[in-house]
Amino acid sequence: GLMLSIVGRMGSEPNWWSTDVRRSYQSTKLGRLNGETYLTEVLPLPKKGINDWPYGDFFDSPEDYFERIFPDQLMSIRSDYGSANPKPQFVFCYGKSYWDRHRQVFELIDFESTLDGSIQWDRNETTVFLLTNFFDYGRMGFNENFVDRLREFALSKSPK
Repeated sequence: GLMLSIVGRMGSEPNWWSTDVRRSYQSTKLGRLNGETYLTEVLPLPKKGINDWPYGDFFDSPEDYFERIFPDQLMSIRSDYGSANPKPQFVFCYGKSYWDRHRQVFELIDFESTLDGSIQWDRNETTVFLLTNFFDYGRMGFNENFVDRLREFALSKSPK
């Protein structure tokens, strides 16, 4: 939900906080490689909480997952971004505990802190890269005011 609101707001959608607008965007546009946003997921296994690990039958721990799976995933994400044409305007890398992993994926990007340390960012010729907290209403500071600040910042840095 929140990611959809952020993207809707960045695209100047007047009803960006609306559930119907979010659902429509999700089903037709969100995360499309050749679209305006590309979402990366370095731990694509759903969990109820940061300390939850329901995958013990397959991986002993998140560290075990990263050791066994992440090298291939890193190369896959790099390849996807490298072959995208056109490149996405924005790449959102969410989940602060995984920022180091995202930095590995986008190793040529020199992220720097902004918005009072709540995000890190950089850009290349085509794309703004944003490292954010996990998208969660309120708990991580993602409210309408923060989304407005994030939008203004990202659009001001966009090479497009």
